[in-house]
Amino acid sequence: MVGYCFDLSAVKENAIISIENGLVSHKEISPGNNKNKPIIRADNGSQYTSNAFRKSMSVLGLKLEHIACNTPEQNGHIESFHKTLKKEYIWPYDFRTY
Repeated sequence: MVGYCFDLSAVKENAIISIENGLVSHKEISPGNNKNKPIIRADNGSQYTSNAFRKSMSVLGLKLEHIACNTPEQNGHIESFHKTLKKEYIWPYDFRTY
C-alpha cells in the first residue's frame, strides 16, 4: 500500500485522493517514470468504476485494470492485507475517536 485516505465512507473522491497521495509520496512510481509505471488494479466497487475515477486515472497516466466480478482471489494480496490490518490492529483496540 503506497497511498491511502482515511474517511468514514468509501467514495470515488477518496479513492482518487488515495491514488494521488501514493504518487506524491513515492516519486519513483510517478506516471512520468515509465520504468516503474504503476498499474491500478481494482475491484468493481462503484468508486472504482465511476467515470470520475476512470477519468482521473487517465489524466494521471495510469493504467486501470478491474478484477472479474465475484473473484476476490484475483486481488488476494490486498484482501490479505485488509484481513491482517483488521485482525491485528483495528479489532483488538477500542479507539476513542475516529
